[in-house]
Formats: sequence, C-alpha cells, structure tokens
Amino acid sequence: MTRAGRNAPCPCGSGKKYKHCCLASDVTPQLLLDPRVRQCIETDQRMTSELVRFAAQRFGEDWLGDALEEFLPGAGQGDPEMESPIFVPWALFHDRPEGSTVAELYFEKPPRPIGPAEREWSDAERKAWLSVWEMTRVERDRGIHATDLLTGERRFVSEISATRTLVDRDCVLCRIVDYPGFSVFSGVYPRPLPPREADEVVQHVRMLLGRSVKPVPLESLWKAEMMPVLADLWRDALEEIDSGSRLPKQLANTDGDPLLLTTDTYSFDPTAREPVIARISALEGADLGRTEEGCTSIQFLKQGNPMHASWDNTVIGVARVAADRLTLETNSLKRADDLRARVTGVCPELGASPLRKHQDPMAMLKDRSLGPQEAGSEKRARETPPELQEVLREFKRREYQDWLDSEIPALGGLTPRAAAKRVRSRSKLDLLLREIEHGEARLPEAERFSVAELRRELGLEA
Repeated sequence: MTRAGRNAPCPCGSGKKYKHCCLASDVTPQLLLDPRVRQCIETDQRMTSELVRFAAQRFGEDWLGDALEEFLPGAGQGDPEMESPIFVPWALFHDRPEGSTVAELYFEKPPRPIGPAEREWSDAERKAWLSVWEMTRVERDRGIHATDLLTGERRFVSEISATRTLVDRDCVLCRIVDYPGFSVFSGVYPRPLPPREADEVVQHVRMLLGRSVKPVPLESLWKAEMMPVLADLWRDALEEIDSGSRLPKQLANTDGDPLLLTTDTYSFDPTAREPVIARISALEGADLGRTEEGCTSIQFLKQGNPMHASWDNTVIGVARVAADRLTLETNSLKRADDLRARVTGVCPELGASPLRKHQDPMAMLKDRSLGPQEAGSEKRARETPPELQEVLREFKRREYQDWLDSEIPALGGLTPRAAAKRVRSRSKLDLLLREIEHGEARLPEAERFSVAELRRELGLEA
C-alpha cells in the first residue's frame, strides 16, 4: 500500500519518474476502490509519515540513513529511491534498533490519542511479511489473485492501479497486508520478475532456510534479517536480466536461418498496380489475400516444415501491394534475397535496388525484457485485422500441440506429456507453463493463446 514517491521510479517500469508517468492516471483508479480500502490507504500514508518523524526524533536525524546502510548490501549498491517501497516498511515494522520496532515503540506510548483505524492499521502491518508473490490472475480495475511462492498463502488484493501495469504470472517482491474483509499491497519493489527468474530467487531462499519442498513458515520471513536478503537476490536477478546474459545468443527461423526481420520497399507507377498483383500472385506458393484500405496482401508458402512435422506449410514471406508501393516482409536475409529475386524476375518495372530495412529481434527482445507490459499493445490490437489475429492464434495452437510431444531440454529430454506423468518432473513442467502464460498475458488479448488448453491435456490445471 506504500505508494511510489513523486520523484521515485515509476512502478510501471518505464524508467521515468512517477510524477512524469503514472501519477496522473493513478488518481482515477483509486476512485474505483472500496471506501474501506481508500480509508486504509489514507491511514497508511498519514501514519507512515508520522512514524518516520517519530523515529527521527527518537534516534536522531541520521536514523533513516543508518537503517538504509544496513538494508542495502554495501556502499554504492542499490538505488535508495528504488528500494524505498520495501525498505520503509522494513525500517518501521521489522528492524529492531532498540530491541523493539519503531511501530512498537510509537504505540507503546503514543504522542497523541490513537483511534481504532490507526490501531487496526498497526496490527495489520505488524503481521505482514515480505515474500515473492506470483500474480496468478489479474482482473482489470478490480484486483489481483496472488500466491506466495514461499509460504503457499493465497490472497485477493484490492489494488486497482497495479491491475493496469501487472499481468498474469508476473512475480512481485512485496508485502500484502490483511484487514478484515480485504487485503492490500504495502511495500512493492518497483520491478517484477518473470516466472523462471523469480523461481530461482525462491529456490535460493528455500536452500538458505532448509525448506526445499515444504512451505516456508511465516516466522522465517518475519525476521528482520530476511528482507535485505530477499531484496539483494531480487536486485541481482534484475541486473542479470538487464545485462542481457539470459537472452539466447542467436534466434533462428524454422529453416535454421538467423532471424532478422527484413522489409524491402519498391515504388512503381500506379498504373502498374494490377499487373504487379497478377504477376506476383501467379508465382508458385503465392496465396492471394484480402484487399483492405487499398492494400492487397499476398502470402508466400512452402510445403511442410523442417521443425514441425504436423505443419502442412510454412509462411516464408508476405507481399503488400499499395497504390504505388510494394513491400516484401520476411524474417531472414536468405528468405529476403530469395523472395526479392522471384518477385523482380516477373516484375521488371520494380528494379533491383529496393529500400531495405532491418529489425533485430535480439535487440527487440532485450528492450522488452527491461520493462513490464509492452507499451501500446492495446493500440496494436486495434490495428491488427481480426482475421490475422485468428491466424496468429491458430499458428500458436498448432505449435503448442507439437510442443506437447517434443523432447524438451528443460525437462531432461522428456516430452511435456511424459513429464506430466512423473512426480519429480511436474514442478518443472508447471514452471514452463507459467512462463508461456506470462508471455501470452503480455500480448493484446485478441492475440493470446489460452494455456488452459495445454493444462487440461496434461492434467495440470491451475
């Protein structure tokens, strides 16, 4: 429930300050909250400021800085503004500078009369703990179903703003505070992790606590010394993602060619448009599509697929013919050169020197790994024709059907169907499915594949 400061990094992961990013949009979502939750947020903001002032008066003006040095791993490591959402609750409710927490000292002899709302807030905060929570289902403008991957605890979190930045299977380092009838976030690290990276943090903590399988007891996570350890592991995982060391060295298409999104653009006299369409669509493997808003699409197919035996054909490129322009879109240099030769061979008026542009999927993948949900995905969904969205879903449906019977290195060479039948492999298989769900959740809704279909076939329904 502790919210980002105006000058802190925005929780959405954009890299901008909160005041220049989501502050304005966060105002409206709060109006959707239950009045009890809004009152809780107001109490939290007021009492947090009051406890910080109380601690500074009791322990001196250097108290917060000294506590931060204890929380962060060492000089020059960690960003105080980035850490503050989880550091401040730790300093107030978990650290014990005089054998008691700041909150315990304050409420022992409060400097002013304390009402029921403040008492309830203090009791709720005192029982909360920092852990790795997976967002199992995000309901836009309503709340989030979350599971603690260490203790196994489950909660429905009454948080509106987060439903606009988090997606299913995002993993978040945070505290969740329970009130009678509802739960809220109270201290959230500004950047989430994907399922696999979060699982590595979880396994590391389990190893430290000697709980490889059984749920971690709450008493272990209430300890003040555990929160800096969790924050340190989380920070390390994010740094590894940002360095790009987790990305594959090379991406390839199903022919094994290095992946490079390539677009060749030609200009021609508008009177040549119909002859160009006729000649290109007559080429072997050409599949004439629809004409929308003056642009005709032609797919180029070849029979079968070297990687997926069940595929009848493979799309090797797309031609788009506008009023006076032709673009050829492929995903490798080899396919681009082959398609260009075929098209210019029947359309001499195009010439042999198109304007060629490239997009490196590795760079795009790295950029996407640095932040949460892809910006503008809803706009992209509106721009993608419905029939193409269905093609994308069907493509993935076929691909995942093949995946069920493919030998997967992460499963020790087992197929997902075989792994589902072995107790020791089911947790690895579940993690793979959560990764797929996380990737799909980051796409526009119209383009998502329902991983529930795979779970039903494997008997691993969530």
